[in-house]
Amino acid sequence: MAGLFMISVYADDDMNCLVVQAPDGQGHAMYFWQYTFADGSHDLAMAKSLDSASADIKRVTFGGSKEQGCHYQMLAIAKGSSWGWHLAWFDRQKQVLYYARMDGAAWVSSPPKRLAIQAVTDVRMQIEQQQVSVTWRANGKSYQINSDDEGRTWGYPQEMNP
Repeated sequence: MAGLFMISVYADDDMNCLVVQAPDGQGHAMYFWQYTFADGSHDLAMAKSLDSASADIKRVTFGGSKEQGCHYQMLAIAKGSSWGWHLAWFDRQKQVLYYARMDGAAWVSSPPKRLAIQAVTDVRMQIEQQQVSVTWRANGKSYQINSDDEGRTWGYPQEMNP
């Protein structure tokens, strides 16, 4: 199973926004967090370092908010088997849980898949060979959605037993 680590650091204009970290399979870490881009939008980014001066920052989302605040409070990232990254995030303004695959330079799945259209918490991702599972909580219940082909296609969200 792929590892996923969540850490909270000052990553965006001194706001305490969530950052997730996952091993890249080569002994390094990949980070996924909210970043303020030159156009003033707060969007998601990924890079091998949180130091914007030395990092090769890749933009993950577009059209983010111009308002201050942590807009992506639930994040998950995990390394794919041999090609790139699985990403899941909750957009607080749109109230949508998204999933996408990224090869480290460009989107593999575009547009991102909407997994849930409601407020969610506790987003988690599990990777086991070709199988990807995303779980979350909403309205006091737990849900899971699965893909058997590395996120190319998905089943329907299922309520999990308590």
